[in-house]
Amino acid sequence: MDIQIARRRSPWRKARWVALGAALIALAVGFSRWAGISRAGLPTVARDRVLVDTVRRQLMQRQVRGAGVLVPEELRWVAAESEGRVERVLVQPGAEVGAETIVIELVNLELEYAARQAELDFRAEEAALRDLPARLELERLGDESALVELADRCRRLGVTAGADRALDEHGAVPALARRESEAEATTCGTRLDLARRRLDRLRQSESTRLAAQRARAESLRGVAELRRRQVEALVVKAGRAGVLQDVAVEVGQRVAPGTTLAKVAPPDRLKAVLKVSEGEARDLAPGLRAMVDYRTGKVAGKVARVEPAVRGGTVTVEVTLENSQPPGARSDLSVDALIDFERIDDALVVGRPAASDGGGAPGQRLSLFRIDADGNTATRTEVALGRASSLLVEITGGLAPGDRVIVSDMTGWQSVRQIRLR
Repeated sequence: MDIQIARRRSPWRKARWVALGAALIALAVGFSRWAGISRAGLPTVARDRVLVDTVRRQLMQRQVRGAGVLVPEELRWVAAESEGRVERVLVQPGAEVGAETIVIELVNLELEYAARQAELDFRAEEAALRDLPARLELERLGDESALVELADRCRRLGVTAGADRALDEHGAVPALARRESEAEATTCGTRLDLARRRLDRLRQSESTRLAAQRARAESLRGVAELRRRQVEALVVKAGRAGVLQDVAVEVGQRVAPGTTLAKVAPPDRLKAVLKVSEGEARDLAPGLRAMVDYRTGKVAGKVARVEPAVRGGTVTVEVTLENSQPPGARSDLSVDALIDFERIDDALVVGRPAASDGGGAPGQRLSLFRIDADGNTATRTEVALGRASSLLVEITGGLAPGDRVIVSDMTGWQSVRQIRLR
Protein backbone atom coordinates (compact mmCIF):
# COMPACT_ATOMS: atom_id res chain seq x y z
CA MET A 1 0.00 0.00 0.00
CA ASP A 2 1.37 3.30 -1.11
CA ILE A 3 1.42 6.21 1.34
CA GLN A 4 1.02 9.75 -0.15
CA ILE A 5 3.61 12.16 1.10
CA ALA A 6 2.56 15.88 1.20
CA ARG A 7 4.78 18.17 -0.86
CA ARG A 8 6.03 21.29 0.80
CA ARG A 9 5.74 24.57 -1.17
CA SER A 10 8.85 26.58 -1.62
CA PRO A 11 8.79 29.84 0.33
CA TRP A 12 10.68 31.54 -2.54
CA ARG A 13 7.78 30.91 -4.95
CA LYS A 14 5.28 32.65 -2.70
CA ALA A 15 7.63 35.55 -2.24
CA ARG A 16 7.93 35.96 -6.02
CA TRP A 17 4.15 36.25 -6.42
CA VAL A 18 3.95 38.75 -3.60
CA ALA A 19 6.71 40.84 -5.16
CA LEU A 20 5.06 40.72 -8.60
CA GLY A 21 1.74 41.88 -7.16
CA ALA A 22 3.41 44.69 -5.28
CA ALA A 23 5.19 45.79 -8.45
CA LEU A 24 1.96 45.83 -10.43
CA ILE A 25 0.24 47.84 -7.72
CA ALA A 26 3.12 50.29 -7.61
CA LEU A 27 3.06 50.58 -11.42
CA ALA A 28 -0.70 51.23 -11.46
CA VAL A 29 -0.38 53.81 -8.72
CA GLY A 30 2.47 55.49 -10.52
CA PHE A 31 0.64 55.50 -13.83
CA SER A 32 -2.50 56.93 -12.25
CA ARG A 33 -0.45 59.60 -10.53
CA TRP A 34 1.32 60.36 -13.83
CA ALA A 35 -1.97 60.49 -15.72
CA GLY A 36 -3.43 62.75 -13.06
CA ILE A 37 -0.48 65.06 -13.30
CA SER A 38 -0.71 65.07 -17.13
CA ARG A 39 -4.45 65.76 -17.14
CA ALA A 40 -4.03 68.38 -14.50
CA GLY A 41 -1.76 70.22 -16.96
CA LEU A 42 -4.41 70.28 -19.75
CA PRO A 43 -6.43 73.45 -20.50
CA THR A 44 -9.74 73.26 -18.71
CA VAL A 45 -13.10 74.13 -20.22
CA ALA A 46 -16.33 74.32 -18.25
CA ARG A 47 -18.63 71.55 -19.38
CA ASP A 48 -21.68 73.78 -19.30
CA ARG A 49 -20.00 76.31 -21.58
CA VAL A 50 -19.78 74.01 -24.60
CA LEU A 51 -22.40 72.37 -26.78
CA VAL A 52 -21.95 68.64 -27.28
CA ASP A 53 -23.75 66.54 -29.90
CA THR A 54 -23.68 62.84 -30.77
CA VAL A 55 -22.91 61.48 -34.22
CA ARG A 56 -25.85 59.36 -35.44
CA ARG A 57 -27.54 58.02 -38.53
CA GLN A 58 -30.93 59.51 -39.40
CA LEU A 59 -33.06 61.16 -42.03
CA MET A 60 -31.47 64.45 -43.01
CA GLN A 61 -33.72 67.11 -44.44
CA ARG A 62 -31.49 69.73 -45.96
CA GLN A 63 -32.90 73.11 -45.14
CA VAL A 64 -31.98 76.75 -45.48
CA ARG A 65 -32.95 79.22 -42.79
CA GLY A 66 -34.01 82.73 -43.61
CA ALA A 67 -35.30 85.67 -41.62
CA GLY A 68 -37.54 88.46 -42.83
CA VAL A 69 -40.98 90.01 -42.54
CA LEU A 70 -44.52 89.47 -43.75
CA VAL A 71 -45.58 91.94 -46.41
CA PRO A 72 -48.77 92.30 -48.48
CA GLU A 73 -48.73 90.50 -51.81
CA GLU A 74 -50.20 93.63 -53.39
CA LEU A 75 -49.32 97.05 -52.07
CA ARG A 76 -50.72 100.30 -53.44
CA TRP A 77 -48.66 103.44 -52.89
CA VAL A 78 -50.90 106.51 -52.85
CA ALA A 79 -48.91 109.37 -54.36
CA ALA A 80 -49.69 113.06 -54.81
CA GLU A 81 -50.71 113.93 -58.37
CA SER A 82 -50.73 117.66 -57.69
CA GLU A 83 -48.62 120.03 -55.67
CA GLY A 84 -50.36 121.28 -52.57
CA ARG A 85 -50.45 121.75 -48.82
CA VAL A 86 -51.93 119.07 -46.56
CA GLU A 87 -55.16 120.50 -45.19
CA ARG A 88 -56.61 117.43 -43.43
CA VAL A 89 -55.80 113.77 -42.76
CA LEU A 90 -59.15 112.02 -42.56
CA VAL A 91 -58.11 108.37 -41.99
CA GLN A 92 -55.45 106.93 -39.71
CA PRO A 93 -53.32 103.77 -40.27
CA GLY A 94 -55.07 100.53 -39.43
CA ALA A 95 -58.49 101.63 -40.69
CA GLU A 96 -60.28 99.71 -43.41
CA VAL A 97 -60.85 101.81 -46.51
CA GLY A 98 -62.66 101.51 -49.81
CA ALA A 99 -61.55 102.63 -53.24
CA GLU A 100 -63.43 105.96 -52.89
CA THR A 101 -62.51 106.62 -49.26
CA ILE A 102 -60.98 110.09 -48.90
CA VAL A 103 -57.72 109.80 -46.98
CA ILE A 104 -56.12 113.26 -47.30
CA GLU A 105 -57.24 116.68 -48.51
CA LEU A 106 -54.75 119.09 -50.13
CA VAL A 107 -55.11 122.81 -50.93
CA ASN A 108 -53.59 124.73 -53.89
CA LEU A 109 -55.27 128.06 -54.75
CA GLU A 110 -52.95 128.76 -57.71
CA LEU A 111 -53.88 125.45 -59.28
CA GLU A 112 -57.59 126.11 -58.81
CA TYR A 113 -57.22 129.51 -60.53
CA ALA A 114 -55.26 127.95 -63.40
CA ALA A 115 -57.99 125.33 -63.81
CA ARG A 116 -60.69 128.00 -64.08
CA GLN A 117 -58.63 130.00 -66.60
CA ALA A 118 -57.99 126.89 -68.70
CA GLU A 119 -61.72 126.16 -68.72
CA LEU A 120 -62.48 129.70 -69.92
CA ASP A 121 -59.86 129.51 -72.68
CA PHE A 122 -61.34 126.26 -73.90
CA ARG A 123 -64.87 127.63 -73.95
CA ALA A 124 -63.72 130.69 -75.94
CA GLU A 125 -61.93 128.50 -78.48
CA GLU A 126 -64.95 126.20 -78.70
CA ALA A 127 -67.17 129.21 -79.47
CA ALA A 128 -64.73 130.34 -82.14
CA LEU A 129 -64.88 126.84 -83.64
CA ARG A 130 -68.66 126.97 -83.82
CA ASP A 131 -68.46 130.42 -85.46
CA LEU A 132 -65.77 129.54 -87.99
CA PRO A 133 -68.00 127.87 -90.64
CA ALA A 134 -70.18 130.98 -90.79
CA ARG A 135 -67.14 133.23 -91.16
CA LEU A 136 -65.72 131.02 -93.89
CA GLU A 137 -69.02 131.12 -95.76
CA LEU A 138 -69.12 134.93 -95.55
CA GLU A 139 -65.58 135.13 -96.94
CA ARG A 140 -66.48 132.76 -99.76
CA LEU A 141 -69.67 134.68 -100.63
CA GLY A 142 -67.71 137.97 -100.60
CA ASP A 143 -65.12 136.56 -103.01
CA GLU A 144 -67.82 135.11 -105.25
CA SER A 145 -69.61 138.47 -105.37
CA ALA A 146 -66.37 140.29 -106.20
CA LEU A 147 -65.67 137.68 -108.87
CA VAL A 148 -69.07 138.28 -110.50
CA GLU A 149 -68.51 142.05 -110.56
CA LEU A 150 -65.02 141.63 -111.99
CA ALA A 151 -66.27 139.27 -114.66
CA ASP A 152 -68.96 141.78 -115.68
CA ARG A 153 -66.41 144.58 -115.88
CA CYS A 154 -64.06 142.43 -117.94
CA ARG A 155 -66.93 141.62 -120.30
CA ARG A 156 -67.68 145.32 -120.79
CA LEU A 157 -64.00 146.17 -121.33
CA GLY A 158 -63.79 143.43 -123.88
CA VAL A 159 -66.76 144.81 -125.77
CA THR A 160 -65.21 148.29 -125.71
CA ALA A 161 -61.85 146.96 -126.96
CA GLY A 162 -63.59 145.15 -129.82
CA ALA A 163 -65.48 148.26 -130.84
CA ASP A 164 -62.32 150.40 -130.75
CA ARG A 165 -60.57 147.82 -132.91
CA ALA A 166 -63.33 147.98 -135.54
CA LEU A 167 -63.42 151.74 -135.57
CA ASP A 168 -59.63 151.94 -135.81
CA GLU A 169 -59.77 149.93 -139.01
CA HIS A 170 -61.93 152.70 -140.53
CA GLY A 171 -59.86 155.47 -138.92
CA ALA A 172 -62.70 156.51 -136.68
CA VAL A 173 -60.66 156.38 -133.44
CA PRO A 174 -57.04 157.04 -132.73
CA ALA A 175 -54.77 154.01 -132.53
CA LEU A 176 -53.72 155.01 -128.99
CA ALA A 177 -57.28 154.75 -127.74
CA ARG A 178 -57.60 151.32 -129.32
CA ARG A 179 -54.41 150.10 -127.61
CA GLU A 180 -55.51 151.46 -124.19
CA SER A 181 -58.89 149.72 -124.38
CA GLU A 182 -57.24 146.45 -125.38
CA ALA A 183 -54.71 146.74 -122.50
CA GLU A 184 -57.52 147.38 -119.98
CA ALA A 185 -59.41 144.33 -121.26
CA THR A 186 -56.27 142.16 -121.01
CA THR A 187 -55.51 143.36 -117.46
CA CYS A 188 -59.06 142.73 -116.36
CA GLY A 189 -58.90 139.20 -117.77
CA THR A 190 -55.74 138.53 -115.79
CA ARG A 191 -57.34 139.84 -112.59
CA LEU A 192 -60.39 137.70 -113.27
CA ASP A 193 -58.23 134.58 -113.60
CA LEU A 194 -56.45 135.37 -110.34
CA ALA A 195 -59.75 135.98 -108.57
CA ARG A 196 -61.07 132.61 -109.73
CA ARG A 197 -57.92 130.84 -108.53
CA ARG A 198 -58.16 132.64 -105.16
CA LEU A 199 -61.76 131.51 -104.77
CA ASP A 200 -60.79 127.92 -105.56
CA ARG A 201 -58.01 128.00 -102.95
CA LEU A 202 -60.36 129.55 -100.42
CA ARG A 203 -62.83 126.74 -100.92
CA GLN A 204 -60.05 124.14 -100.58
CA SER A 205 -58.68 125.72 -97.38
CA GLU A 206 -62.00 125.74 -95.56
CA SER A 207 -61.60 122.16 -94.32
CA THR A 208 -57.97 122.81 -93.31
CA ARG A 209 -58.89 125.92 -91.36
CA LEU A 210 -61.72 124.05 -89.66
CA ALA A 211 -59.35 121.21 -88.74
CA ALA A 212 -56.77 123.65 -87.33
CA GLN A 213 -59.40 125.44 -85.26
CA ARG A 214 -60.74 122.09 -84.04
CA ALA A 215 -57.21 121.00 -83.06
CA ARG A 216 -56.69 124.20 -81.06
CA ALA A 217 -59.98 123.62 -79.30
CA GLU A 218 -59.05 120.01 -78.50
CA SER A 219 -55.69 121.14 -77.16
CA LEU A 220 -57.33 123.62 -74.84
CA ARG A 221 -59.87 120.95 -73.86
CA GLY A 222 -56.96 118.69 -72.84
CA VAL A 223 -55.36 121.47 -70.80
CA ALA A 224 -58.68 122.21 -69.09
CA GLU A 225 -59.26 118.52 -68.32
CA LEU A 226 -55.72 118.17 -66.98
CA ARG A 227 -56.18 121.16 -64.69
CA ARG A 228 -59.56 119.82 -63.59
CA ARG A 229 -58.08 116.41 -62.76
CA GLN A 230 -55.25 118.08 -60.85
CA VAL A 231 -57.79 119.99 -58.78
CA GLU A 232 -59.81 116.82 -58.21
CA ALA A 233 -56.59 115.04 -57.18
CA LEU A 234 -56.25 117.47 -54.29
CA VAL A 235 -58.82 115.19 -52.67
CA VAL A 236 -56.68 112.04 -52.22
CA LYS A 237 -58.57 108.74 -52.24
CA ALA A 238 -57.40 105.27 -51.26
CA GLY A 239 -57.81 103.93 -54.78
CA ARG A 240 -58.56 100.35 -53.68
CA ALA A 241 -60.22 98.47 -50.86
CA GLY A 242 -57.97 97.31 -48.04
CA VAL A 243 -56.31 98.44 -44.84
CA LEU A 244 -54.46 101.74 -44.61
CA GLN A 245 -50.90 100.73 -43.72
CA ASP A 246 -49.26 104.11 -43.33
CA VAL A 247 -49.76 107.89 -43.72
CA ALA A 248 -46.47 109.53 -44.62
CA VAL A 249 -47.41 113.24 -44.29
CA GLU A 250 -48.69 115.62 -41.66
CA VAL A 251 -51.12 118.53 -41.69
CA GLY A 252 -49.51 121.69 -43.04
CA GLN A 253 -46.81 119.86 -44.97
CA ARG A 254 -46.15 120.97 -48.56
CA VAL A 255 -45.96 118.09 -51.02
CA ALA A 256 -44.79 117.92 -54.63
CA PRO A 257 -46.26 115.74 -57.38
CA GLY A 258 -45.13 112.14 -56.92
CA THR A 259 -44.67 112.42 -53.15
CA THR A 260 -45.79 109.27 -51.34
CA LEU A 261 -48.73 110.11 -49.11
CA ALA A 262 -49.96 106.73 -47.87
CA LYS A 263 -50.02 103.02 -48.67
CA VAL A 264 -52.95 100.65 -48.79
CA ALA A 265 -52.81 96.84 -48.80
CA PRO A 266 -55.44 94.11 -48.93
CA PRO A 267 -55.75 92.57 -45.45
CA ASP A 268 -56.05 88.96 -46.58
CA ARG A 269 -53.03 88.37 -48.81
CA LEU A 270 -49.59 88.23 -47.18
CA LYS A 271 -46.25 86.80 -48.25
CA ALA A 272 -42.88 86.35 -46.54
CA VAL A 273 -39.86 88.27 -47.82
CA LEU A 274 -36.73 86.58 -46.46
CA LYS A 275 -33.02 87.32 -46.42
CA VAL A 276 -30.83 84.23 -46.95
CA SER A 277 -27.03 84.28 -46.79
CA GLU A 278 -25.45 84.10 -50.23
CA GLY A 279 -23.64 80.85 -49.40
CA GLU A 280 -26.84 79.02 -48.48
CA ALA A 281 -28.94 80.44 -51.33
CA ARG A 282 -27.08 78.61 -54.09
CA ASP A 283 -29.52 75.65 -54.09
CA LEU A 284 -32.75 77.64 -53.81
CA ALA A 285 -35.26 77.76 -56.66
CA PRO A 286 -38.94 78.59 -57.11
CA GLY A 287 -41.31 75.82 -56.08
CA LEU A 288 -39.44 74.58 -52.99
CA ARG A 289 -41.49 73.97 -49.87
CA ALA A 290 -41.02 76.17 -46.81
CA MET A 291 -42.31 76.49 -43.27
CA VAL A 292 -42.75 80.05 -42.00
CA ASP A 293 -42.74 80.74 -38.26
CA TYR A 294 -44.49 84.02 -37.44
CA ARG A 295 -44.06 83.80 -33.65
CA THR A 296 -47.68 82.97 -32.82
CA GLY A 297 -47.90 80.08 -35.24
CA LYS A 298 -46.49 78.39 -38.31
CA VAL A 299 -47.77 78.23 -41.86
CA ALA A 300 -46.59 76.26 -44.90
CA GLY A 301 -45.54 78.06 -48.03
CA LYS A 302 -43.74 77.79 -51.33
CA VAL A 303 -40.78 79.71 -52.77
CA ALA A 304 -42.16 82.05 -55.43
CA ARG A 305 -39.08 84.06 -56.40
CA VAL A 306 -35.34 84.13 -55.76
CA GLU A 307 -33.55 87.34 -56.64
CA PRO A 308 -30.54 86.75 -58.90
CA ALA A 309 -28.48 89.55 -57.33
CA VAL A 310 -26.68 89.52 -53.99
CA ARG A 311 -27.06 92.61 -51.82
CA GLY A 312 -25.13 93.03 -48.61
CA GLY A 313 -24.14 89.35 -48.53
CA THR A 314 -27.76 88.12 -48.68
CA VAL A 315 -30.25 87.01 -51.33
CA THR A 316 -33.91 88.04 -51.15
CA VAL A 317 -36.38 85.14 -51.32
CA GLU A 318 -40.16 85.54 -51.56
CA VAL A 319 -42.40 82.81 -50.12
CA THR A 320 -46.14 82.68 -50.81
CA LEU A 321 -48.25 81.28 -47.97
CA GLU A 322 -50.78 78.45 -48.34
CA ASN A 323 -52.99 80.33 -45.91
CA SER A 324 -52.58 83.88 -47.17
CA GLN A 325 -53.88 85.31 -43.87
CA PRO A 326 -52.79 83.04 -40.96
CA PRO A 327 -54.44 83.75 -37.59
CA GLY A 328 -52.53 86.45 -35.74
CA ALA A 329 -50.35 87.41 -38.72
CA ARG A 330 -50.08 90.97 -39.95
CA SER A 331 -47.98 93.10 -42.23
CA ASP A 332 -44.36 93.87 -41.21
CA LEU A 333 -44.38 91.04 -38.62
CA SER A 334 -40.91 89.47 -38.21
CA VAL A 335 -40.71 85.83 -39.30
CA ASP A 336 -38.23 82.97 -39.60
CA ALA A 337 -38.50 80.28 -42.24
CA LEU A 338 -36.98 76.90 -43.08
CA ILE A 339 -36.84 76.07 -46.79
CA ASP A 340 -36.51 72.35 -47.72
CA PHE A 341 -34.44 71.59 -50.79
CA GLU A 342 -33.09 67.98 -50.37
CA ARG A 343 -33.94 64.77 -48.47
CA ILE A 344 -31.27 62.22 -47.46
CA ASP A 345 -32.81 59.07 -45.94
CA ASP A 346 -29.78 57.55 -44.17
CA ALA A 347 -27.06 60.06 -43.39
CA LEU A 348 -24.34 60.12 -40.75
CA VAL A 349 -24.94 63.51 -39.18
CA VAL A 350 -24.12 65.72 -36.24
CA GLY A 351 -25.30 69.14 -35.17
CA ARG A 352 -23.82 71.79 -37.40
CA PRO A 353 -20.53 73.02 -35.92
CA ALA A 354 -20.21 76.73 -35.38
CA ALA A 355 -16.94 76.76 -37.32
CA SER A 356 -18.40 75.27 -40.52
CA ASP A 357 -18.75 77.67 -43.42
CA GLY A 358 -22.06 79.16 -44.51
CA GLY A 359 -22.47 76.85 -47.45
CA GLY A 360 -21.46 73.53 -45.95
CA ALA A 361 -19.77 72.61 -49.21
CA PRO A 362 -18.97 68.87 -49.57
CA GLY A 363 -15.31 68.07 -48.96
CA GLN A 364 -14.72 70.66 -46.27
CA ARG A 365 -12.38 69.48 -43.52
CA LEU A 366 -12.69 70.70 -39.97
CA SER A 367 -11.01 70.03 -36.63
CA LEU A 368 -13.47 69.16 -33.88
CA PHE A 369 -12.96 68.12 -30.27
CA ARG A 370 -14.19 64.53 -29.78
CA ILE A 371 -15.07 63.51 -26.24
CA ASP A 372 -12.75 60.71 -25.04
CA ALA A 373 -13.99 57.46 -23.54
CA ASP A 374 -13.50 58.69 -19.97
CA GLY A 375 -15.86 61.60 -20.66
CA ASN A 376 -13.51 64.05 -18.96
CA THR A 377 -11.23 64.99 -21.83
CA ALA A 378 -11.67 65.87 -25.49
CA THR A 379 -9.13 65.41 -28.28
CA ARG A 380 -8.95 67.40 -31.49
CA THR A 381 -9.93 65.23 -34.46
CA GLU A 382 -9.81 65.94 -38.17
CA VAL A 383 -13.32 65.52 -39.62
CA ALA A 384 -14.50 65.52 -43.25
CA LEU A 385 -17.88 67.19 -43.80
CA GLY A 386 -20.40 66.57 -46.54
CA ARG A 387 -23.67 68.31 -47.30
CA ALA A 388 -25.14 70.62 -44.73
CA SER A 389 -28.48 72.06 -43.70
CA SER A 390 -29.28 74.89 -41.35
CA LEU A 391 -29.09 72.56 -38.28
CA LEU A 392 -27.16 69.43 -39.31
CA VAL A 393 -24.06 68.55 -41.29
CA GLU A 394 -23.18 65.25 -42.94
CA ILE A 395 -20.05 63.42 -41.73
CA THR A 396 -18.05 61.69 -44.47
CA GLY A 397 -14.91 60.83 -42.50
CA GLY A 398 -13.18 61.06 -39.11
CA LEU A 399 -16.14 60.16 -36.89
CA ALA A 400 -18.32 57.11 -36.26
CA PRO A 401 -21.85 56.66 -34.94
CA GLY A 402 -21.95 57.23 -31.19
CA ASP A 403 -19.00 59.65 -31.10
CA ARG A 404 -19.66 62.79 -29.10
CA VAL A 405 -18.14 66.03 -30.35
CA ILE A 406 -18.13 69.65 -29.29
CA VAL A 407 -20.00 71.66 -31.94
CA SER A 408 -19.89 75.09 -30.27
CA ASP A 409 -17.35 77.73 -31.21
CA MET A 410 -13.85 76.63 -30.09
CA THR A 411 -11.78 79.16 -32.01
CA GLY A 412 -10.04 80.15 -28.78
CA TRP A 413 -8.49 76.66 -28.52
CA GLN A 414 -7.11 76.30 -32.04
CA SER A 415 -3.55 75.69 -30.84
CA VAL A 416 -4.58 73.04 -28.27
CA ARG A 417 -4.74 69.34 -29.13
CA GLN A 418 -6.54 68.18 -26.01
CA ILE A 419 -8.69 69.84 -23.33
CA ARG A 420 -10.13 68.77 -20.03
CA LEU A 421 -13.83 69.18 -19.28
CA ARG A 422 -14.75 70.35 -15.82
